[in-house]
Amino acid sequence: MKIFRIVFLVFFIIILLIVGFAAWFCTGSFVYQNSLQEEFVIDEPISVVCKRAMNIKLKPRSKDKLAARIDMQQAAKNYSLGKPIEVEIDHPKLGTFKAEVRINLEAEPNSLKIRGTMVSLDPSQVKKYGKTVAGIENFTFVLKIAAKDPLGKNLGFVNLLTNTGKTAIELSTDSDIRVHFRGLGLLRSQIDRMAEKTRLDIVQEVENFLDENLRQPSEEELARQNAVDEKAPKSGNFWNRLKQGAKAAIQKVDPGLEPEKVIPSQDDDEPLDVSALDEEI
Repeated sequence: MKIFRIVFLVFFIIILLIVGFAAWFCTGSFVYQNSLQEEFVIDEPISVVCKRAMNIKLKPRSKDKLAARIDMQQAAKNYSLGKPIEVEIDHPKLGTFKAEVRINLEAEPNSLKIRGTMVSLDPSQVKKYGKTVAGIENFTFVLKIAAKDPLGKNLGFVNLLTNTGKTAIELSTDSDIRVHFRGLGLLRSQIDRMAEKTRLDIVQEVENFLDENLRQPSEEELARQNAVDEKAPKSGNFWNRLKQGAKAAIQKVDPGLEPEKVIPSQDDDEPLDVSALDEEI
């Protein structure tokens, strides 16, 4: 009987310790700061990228991956009125978040920065089994857009609307997340692994977005290019034949002689003899 009481007492003390530790662990909180910085390159001039960005169309929601939805036309209108831009974020496990982000443009000598600050987020807290486990207190991002020449060197700000070169987009984010548990080392390492996985998911989704919307020509671009291609052969054959005929005529006179540039004088009113060209054409 005495042994039974001792075992029961030890078991009771262990239960009290576990309950006390759980209460202590759940009543604390700490702020987890996370950041991301990635660069993406598009093999198109920045003027083309801007036109494609304004013609992005919303696509159906996907339930199995992280995605951000922005109505570009409405976003441009809200920005012009000084209002926050509305963004919907679909998370495969946490559901849909609706955020309002205030945008500021900052021009630098070699780039253009789009700085965004979260104004509101609904819901702002993540709950599990009825308990709040985390809440987003602050979120900012910066999109740095720069024009690059074919060798990868930054061009000046005055060349941001150039029709040549590449476009570099640098994405950086900073967030403050309040975790409603004590900041033990084991928990922090687990959050670090989750943050790294989220970073990889975001980078992959951005790459997919760029591939689908900004790295591929839009329907309007394809239509314009097709129209140009249809007209090109009709206007190009004559000049191609003319150049080939002139080259052949010069090579008949002297195969090793390069054509010389002849500048007629103002006093010379005699017409030039182009019969050799006519024969070859």
